[in-house]
Amino acid sequence: MHFIFCIFLYIFLPFLFLSAQQDCNQILINGVFDNEVLLQDQNFNYAMSDYVSTLDYGQYQKTMGASASVPTEVGNLSGGWNQSQFEEWKKKYLSSKTETLSSSQSISMFKSKASETIVKAWSDCMNRYGLFSYIKEISKESASFSIIWKPIPGDKNLPMVQNITIRGGKVNNFKKGQKIKEGQNIFALDRTNTQDLFLVVTTTRGDLEEYLPFWKAPVVTAKEIIHKDNLNPLTEGWAYRGKSEKADETPVEDELKAWEIKDYGTTDAQGGIRQYHYPLTQDLLNKATKSGWKLSIRVKIVEPKDQLDYSIFCRYSKGNWSWTMCFGIKEGKAAVGLQSGQKGEKLITHKVPSGPNNYHLYELVYDPNTKQCSVYIDGTNYGTYAGWNDDLPPHVAWGASDNTATGRGRYNLVKWEILK
Repeated sequence: MHFIFCIFLYIFLPFLFLSAQQDCNQILINGVFDNEVLLQDQNFNYAMSDYVSTLDYGQYQKTMGASASVPTEVGNLSGGWNQSQFEEWKKKYLSSKTETLSSSQSISMFKSKASETIVKAWSDCMNRYGLFSYIKEISKESASFSIIWKPIPGDKNLPMVQNITIRGGKVNNFKKGQKIKEGQNIFALDRTNTQDLFLVVTTTRGDLEEYLPFWKAPVVTAKEIIHKDNLNPLTEGWAYRGKSEKADETPVEDELKAWEIKDYGTTDAQGGIRQYHYPLTQDLLNKATKSGWKLSIRVKIVEPKDQLDYSIFCRYSKGNWSWTMCFGIKEGKAAVGLQSGQKGEKLITHKVPSGPNNYHLYELVYDPNTKQCSVYIDGTNYGTYAGWNDDLPPHVAWGASDNTATGRGRYNLVKWEILK
């Protein structure tokens, strides 16, 4: 009877495993769509698009939420389409590609860079019976390769490695004839950072296949970078450029939803810093310089005595030139200071006629013909601004800079966009 039960499992296990795998893969996909940083990665956009192009309409509906959107070469891949719209996108996409990732290669990519929490959830889901694997990217030169084996009841035979085919790297302490122990087996993997990594392991219990593209710095493909309302900037793709205990932050809601950053100020040389930044690629810089760009910030100066300084600021830098705005109260009115001069030593000041402690919208609009920015406050033009010469890496930044004075700003909107 026990023998018949084992035969039954061996016959139907592959079908059960494939069904379970599809359900578990959805955990990875949901994890990608919940992570704005991953969606800014061009490799992930390629992998997601390639993966969805292998699905039928029913699978697409389960995979793509109504609000999901992924940029592709033939227009955005969006959720909520009817079958005709999906099939039309799929046809255009496949005809535009000379080569696409297989479904398993796309899933390998999702596993390689998704958070440990997401991969753990996927692993727990998959951890029924069978043999499966994943690669986790560590750096441009290294990764880890995990094989997980959970035998069916009564199975005492460990899987054995029959062959290893690898291109673009090397698995350490892993060889032909090696047996896979029950549970998780982790191996260090050296990778070639100029070549995609392909790994196929043939075992007595089936093949394991993993794929990892060669390492690239994160690429931003969107034409706008944005913080809005009281969302945590870290969930929007921003990263800390500086974080000091002499500054604090919290989500707030008064007239508007906003993210508040408070610089407590100090009397020593190091001020309170709590600054977010977003690095920019050369491709984005080239497009912005050619087409024009706009930097918008809607901010409230909370304290009546906040001086005009860099405790509340916003900046766009293209690498050798910057446009920087700082905010505060001057002569009882809200004011913006535009950093200028050969070394940024000067401050061009504009005061807002009303509402010193209200939200105001400040905008810099760059004209590629004049190489000047038009300055707008609440829609009114306040002249032009040339920027200043600096050597900062290309980025957009905002928050509390390293300043000894105090400042408390509520940021409802920070947006940098390329103009059409």
